[in-house]
Amino acid sequence: IKPEGTYRIFCMGGSTTEDLEVEDGKDYPSVLQRKLNSFNLPLKVEVINAGYMGSSSAALLGLLNNDILKYQPDMVTFCEAFNDYHSIDDISPVARIFKAAPRLLSRLYNKSLLFAIALEKRCLYANKVYNISDMRTSLSNYSQNVRKIVDVARKGNIRIILAKQGAYI
Repeated sequence: IKPEGTYRIFCMGGSTTEDLEVEDGKDYPSVLQRKLNSFNLPLKVEVINAGYMGSSSAALLGLLNNDILKYQPDMVTFCEAFNDYHSIDDISPVARIFKAAPRLLSRLYNKSLLFAIALEKRCLYANKVYNISDMRTSLSNYSQNVRKIVDVARKGNIRIILAKQGAYI
């Protein structure tokens, strides 16, 4: 149950939201909470990091419907696209492996380049060849899932911010 006088924000996304590569408290949801609370607003702002490595738009839609709504969010942010491109399924191959021991494997994945390369080659490229049809299906599914996320937020009178991940240079 949300405490009275609290404005609750959930940040949904993949590894760029979870951000295990940075020190604790330096992920963007933590920075956002500190910044908003520094303005001495009439409400206490609570920002919850609901990001996890390998998540797709379908997985985040499920997270919103099955978990986040229970916690009475006032706002949700959505920042995901990369994993949908790399996964035709609802959950990416990398994410399946991380279900076993997510914190330990995520830290190893983010701290060891050799582990990351081996895992990605094994999971993403060994048994799957992407073709234009798969990419179109993935894009179509992504678009549908984002629309559904927006619809769920609107029905719950929840503000939503859609963000685009930066391009890799």
